[in-house]
Amino acid sequence: MPRGGRRAGAGRKPQRGIVVPMPGARGPALEGDALLKPPAKLEAPVRAAWRRLAPRALAERTLTAATAPGFEQLCRQWVYVAELEATIARLGAGTREADAYLRQYTRLATRLDGSLGRFKLTAAGQAATAPAPAAVANPWAVVARGPGN
Repeated sequence: MPRGGRRAGAGRKPQRGIVVPMPGARGPALEGDALLKPPAKLEAPVRAAWRRLAPRALAERTLTAATAPGFEQLCRQWVYVAELEATIARLGAGTREADAYLRQYTRLATRLDGSLGRFKLTAAGQAATAPAPAAVANPWAVVARGPGN
């Protein structure tokens, strides 16, 4: 004898309409094209970093209007690391004067790597795409074709 009544979530599910984009409607491609251009408020080196990294982030679909402020911080970190590299190269990596810059560089490079990973701009130690599986030869294909084929 059944007890306990109806199960929660049982029964027909509500039908949802099919959404068809209207011609000329603003889509993600327009948003992406707009995000290729860096904001005018950024300094010139940060804008250059934006132009360098934005196409790859858009291809990964990680740069959107909502993530643009974080991407701006990524570009700033990129510039800071480049400036520290230039300073260390000028002073010489093995010198005592470069020691403080090397510590800053190490900390900031770690943060930069994390930010690059957040926007999927690093491989994260593995291939970004898996190789296509090789076609497996079917030994029974000859039998299935039948005699004389």
